Amino acid sequence: MNSENTESKQEQSAERPIDITQGAHGLFRAAVEAAPNGMIAVDEDGKIVLANRQIEAMFGYRQEELLGQPIECLVPARFRERHLGHRKEFRKKSETRPMGLGNQLFGRRKDGTEFPVEIGLNPIDALGGGVVLASLMDISARAAAAAKLEKTVNDLAAAHEQAVNHLAAANAELEEFSTVASHDLQEPIRNLLSYVALLEEDLPSGLPPDAAQDLKYIKQSASRMQELVQDLLTLSRVGRRELQITDVSLEECVRESLAALDVALRESGAQCESSGLPSVRGDRRMLTQLYQNLISNANKFRAKGMTPKIQLTAERGQGGE
Repeated sequence: MNSENTESKQEQSAERPIDITQGAHGLFRAAVEAAPNGMIAVDEDGKIVLANRQIEAMFGYRQEELLGQPIECLVPARFRERHLGHRKEFRKKSETRPMGLGNQLFGRRKDGTEFPVEIGLNPIDALGGGVVLASLMDISARAAAAAKLEKTVNDLAAAHEQAVNHLAAANAELEEFSTVASHDLQEPIRNLLSYVALLEEDLPSGLPPDAAQDLKYIKQSASRMQELVQDLLTLSRVGRRELQITDVSLEECVRESLAALDVALRESGAQCESSGLPSVRGDRRMLTQLYQNLISNANKFRAKGMTPKIQLTAERGQGGE
């Protein structure tokens, strides 16, 4: 009699569905309810056996509406068949892991709206019956932020491409202008130098020193302009003038710069002195242009009513630089 009763109870226990509301299972349920994420437990047939209140808030279902329902009711229709296959594969090799690595996952609310989710799967052997506990997180805010960031990156890329195109167009226009301008400027400079030579031939010998010095400045300035125009033409052709690296005396560069700026310096009464300028390896034209720009700026940007005093010196840096 007792043996029959025992066998009858075992049969009834085997047929009875999993009850996770009693004993240790009840403690498990309490822990799931207290979890900050949505927690949902599914048996080996894919039926929901537990859903916490976070799931209610997330999907809009009451807990009692979900119990006994297939988990696919929370999956958008277009993903259900694929989800069923994934669930079967997971059953073959159950292990704790995130779901849908590399894929975007979506949940479906009771009202039919969808939202992106992040899911972690945990097989719970202690419950028996092959129960899997899924942890769900609504990542709508994160997805929106990622979409906004992606849009910003795309907008910046588009703006960068547009700027590059505008710069290319501007460079093309500048190249065309520099070519035309350099050609147009060369002829008047050649004429100026020719007339200076003719003037020297026509003038009687014994030209007053001041006049001779002025004529010399004219020739130097015209020659300097001819070099600059030639550099401009070279730049327009190849994008940059090839540097001519030689030993250059910075004192000579300063003298050439002062000669080119002679008129402006005399008008302002500027006094320019240089001392200790060494010889260096570099491009003479560019170094001369550098000093010419420095001296011109020092002469131009001065206090009103003040006579500029310009001093040019050099110091050797650490390591001989």
